[in-house]
Amino acid sequence: MPQLVRHFIVHGTIGAGMSLAVIAIFLIYDLGDMRTLIMASASNIFDFSILAIVLSTIFAAVQISIFVMLQPWDED
Repeated sequence: MPQLVRHFIVHGTIGAGMSLAVIAIFLIYDLGDMRTLIMASASNIFDFSILAIVLSTIFAAVQISIFVMLQPWDED
């Protein structure tokens, strides 16, 4: 596997893990009544899944872009 692809996968996984930590904090402390809204919904598993997918995508993209921008610039 090329080194760049491996770095993208690693940093995408780090970003997804950070998003799951943020979701856990939101649900544990009931910030913005998020836990109350999700538990009161008839489709709470679907709601949680959509929240996890969207936030994981955003955090993974941000983490990968930070990784790319911090790479040393090679003037050839």
